[in-house]
Amino acid sequence: FQDVTTCQRIPDYLFEIILKAVTIIADAVILVFVDPLIGGITLGLTAASIVIFIAHMKKRDHYAELRRAHQDEISGLMSQIIDGHKEVHAFNLENSLRTILNREKREWKRIYLKQRWHNDLGRALTPFLQGIGRVLAYFIAGTLILKGEYNIATLVLVVGYYENMHDSYDGIVSTLYELSKSKVAINRVHKLLNYRPNKKLK
Repeated sequence: FQDVTTCQRIPDYLFEIILKAVTIIADAVILVFVDPLIGGITLGLTAASIVIFIAHMKKRDHYAELRRAHQDEISGLMSQIIDGHKEVHAFNLENSLRTILNREKREWKRIYLKQRWHNDLGRALTPFLQGIGRVLAYFIAGTLILKGEYNIATLVLVVGYYENMHDSYDGIVSTLYELSKSKVAINRVHKLLNYRPNKKLK
C-alpha cells in the first residue's frame, strides 16, 4: 500500500517540476536581456547542475535496486536457515550457508557504499556549482556598479531574478530527489501488476 501511495504523488511531482522549470526559463530570459553575461552564466550552471544531479540520481537508483535484490536474497537465506534449522544441522550445512550469507553481505555493503557515493556526490556537487554561479554573478554585478554601468535599480533587478531562479532550482532538485526515490515503488507496482504465476517476483 505504501508503494501505491507513493505512485499517487508522482503527478504532483511532475507538475511541480514543470512549474519550476518554466519559472527558471522565464527568469533566465529576463536576466539575459538585462545582462547577457550574468544570464548566460546562471542559465548554463543551472542546466549543468540539473543534468549532473539527474545522472547521479540514476546511478543511485541503479545501485538501490541491486541492493534491494541482495537484501531480499539475505532475507531469503535467513528464512531458510530458521525454517530448516533441523535439516541444516542434520546435513552439516552451517559452514556452506554461512559462507553464502557472508558473501551476500559483503556484496550488499559494496553496493550500498556505491549508492551512498552517488547520492552524496549528486547532492553536494550541484550546490557547489550554484555557489560558483552566485559568486560570479555578484562579482560581475559589483564590478559593473563600480564602473558606473549599473545603477541600484538594475542591481536589485538582477539580484532579485537571480535569487528567484535559484529558489526554483532548489525546488526542482528537491522534487527530482523525491521523484527518483519513487522509481523503486513504480517498479515494484509494475512487477506486481504484471505478475504471472510462473514468474518469480524480485
